[in-house]
Amino acid sequence: MRKTILINCIVLLVLPGCSPNKTEKNNDFIFPKIIDTTEVATFYFSPTEMQSAINHVGTLQKLSESADLTTSYRKFNCYIKSSIDLAERKNNSKKKYYGFSIFIDTTKEVSMEKPSDYFPFIPPDIEYKSFKEDSSALRYAIEFELWKTNKTYVKALPVYIVNQTKKSLFISEQDAQLILIQEAKNKHGKWQPIEYFRFSQCGNSYGDYILRPNYYLMTKVYKYKGEFETLLRIKMISDTNTVYSKPFKGSVNLSQFKIVKTRNLRYQFLDHPNGK
Repeated sequence: MRKTILINCIVLLVLPGCSPNKTEKNNDFIFPKIIDTTEVATFYFSPTEMQSAINHVGTLQKLSESADLTTSYRKFNCYIKSSIDLAERKNNSKKKYYGFSIFIDTTKEVSMEKPSDYFPFIPPDIEYKSFKEDSSALRYAIEFELWKTNKTYVKALPVYIVNQTKKSLFISEQDAQLILIQEAKNKHGKWQPIEYFRFSQCGNSYGDYILRPNYYLMTKVYKYKGEFETLLRIKMISDTNTVYSKPFKGSVNLSQFKIVKTRNLRYQFLDHPNGK
């Protein structure tokens, strides 16, 4: 499945150590303390073209718990842990994908790996041994080794997907990534994407996280810096539902608004991978 993800198309998704932790309240959601041992980034990401969104789920916790990003769980199956979870998924013939909220903590800075020319597609939690079983993947194994020795970190913002309802919600995911991008207001005050999302054509890539009442998922997004000061927001889809965060201040380069066809960008959908 990993190899399938590598060779499948990149699709444009047009959706609408850390600095000191500081507790902040936002619409009854209190931003948690972050426990993260990732290398502290010292500079901002200032790309000259639209970027691929990378939104791996870092942790799932109760609202009262810290965002612990140091746990060593396997991201692809960790949220289906018990018979309760399994029964809940089996018995929910009509899944609920709506009711969650998106919060960005602009008072904290975290770190993310900068995209690498050596290894731009496979998530960093994949181990080298996974390539040894397939000789045709040798090139990717070499790229993986190059990526490990050329990693750099840039500043990012923590993002929380929060369930403040009384029912469990299902959050769509692709290969442990939330399906979301960043948008920004252009010179004319219109919202435009500054990121695209790579949708896989492998059906096994897709699934759901069960987000119970009073739980949150955490991910990170790049904290861009450019010559154009504007408002940004998160746009996320879960099944056919689209959810936006509140706008926040930031800056980008105007060239990030331009849609650039990269080597694997074959198809472009305006709102959803199925064109909905």
